[in-house]
Amino acid sequence: MAAAAAKAGLAALQVAAIGTMAAAQLVLTRLLVRVLGSPWRSLLAQSSFSTKVSFFTETVFPISVPWNIDHIKNVLYVSHDELRNAGGETSTQLLQLDIFRKSTGYRGRPVMIRIHGGGWRLGDKSGFITAFWHLAPRENWIIVNIYHRFSPAVGLFEILCDCKKALRWVRRNAQIHGGDPSFVAVSCSSSGAHLATLLAFTQNDPVLQRGWEDVDTSVQLCIPLYAPFDALGSGQLRKRLVQMSDKESVRKTGRSVAGWADPLTVLRAVPLEARGAPPPFFVVHGAADTLVPVEQARSFVEEAGRGGKMVVAYAEVPG
Repeated sequence: MAAAAAKAGLAALQVAAIGTMAAAQLVLTRLLVRVLGSPWRSLLAQSSFSTKVSFFTETVFPISVPWNIDHIKNVLYVSHDELRNAGGETSTQLLQLDIFRKSTGYRGRPVMIRIHGGGWRLGDKSGFITAFWHLAPRENWIIVNIYHRFSPAVGLFEILCDCKKALRWVRRNAQIHGGDPSFVAVSCSSSGAHLATLLAFTQNDPVLQRGWEDVDTSVQLCIPLYAPFDALGSGQLRKRLVQMSDKESVRKTGRSVAGWADPLTVLRAVPLEARGAPPPFFVVHGAADTLVPVEQARSFVEEAGRGGKMVVAYAEVPG
C-alpha cells in the first residue's frame, strides 16, 4: 500500500515538474514521508537520477504514445435503469469511461481516475491524456478517464453523482482490469479538479449514493490541478451550475448548497466528524492563472493545514 501511494505521488509530480521539478519533488517527498514514513525514502533511493529525469521528460513532454498499453474504450459505468433515468440513449456517451493499462504484467496496480475539465459544460474523456499515458507502462498504473453529463442540461448535484457512479464502477471492476480497488486516486484540472475535490470531501455520503450506500466511495489520494476551490463565489456561476436553491438543497441533502458544493466553505464550516477524514491532497496551481486566481489555492491550503484538518502539500508553479 505504501509503495502504491508513493507512486501516486509521482503521478502528481509530473504536472508540477515544469520549471520546478526539484522544488516540487522536495514538497512531495515531505508529504509522503509524513503520511507513509520510511517506505517512501527507500523507494526514492531505488531510482537513479537518470531514471527520474527519464520519467519526468516522458511524462511532462511525451513525444509519442507508448506502444505497450491497452486502451479499452467506452465502457458504460451505470446500470441500464440509471441510464434510462438519465435520459436514455442520448446520455450513453456521457456515462462512459476509458481504461489505459500496461499490456502485460498488470495485477493489483493503483488506479487513477481522471475527470476531464471544461467548466462543467463541455469536455472529452479522450482529451489531454498524453501526460497520463506513460504512467501506465512506466509506473504500471491503471488509468481511468471518465465522462459526465454537462451543465446546464443537469446541475452540479447530478454531475457529482455521475462521478460517484464512475468511482463505484472502479471499486467493483478494477480487479478485473488489473487494478487494486483498495487504492484509488482522483485527479485532473480546472472543473475536473473541483469534482475530484468534492469526491474526496463526500466519501461514503449516503445522500450521493442512494440505493447503493454499501459501496465504498472513499479515495486514497486527491491531486487537484488549478482547481476552483471557491467555485460558488460568483452568483451567476452558482445559478447556472448548481441549479438548486439553498432551500431545495437542504431538503435534498440536509445542508446548504455551499455546504457540499464549495470546497472552501466545506473546510471552514463543516466539522470534520460530519464529512469524514479526507485523503492526502497534493495541490498544484499556477501563480499567474488568469481564470482561477491562485489566491483560491493558497486559501484552500492554508485552511486545510489549520489545526491538522488535512494532510496537504502545495506546489505553486510559474505561469
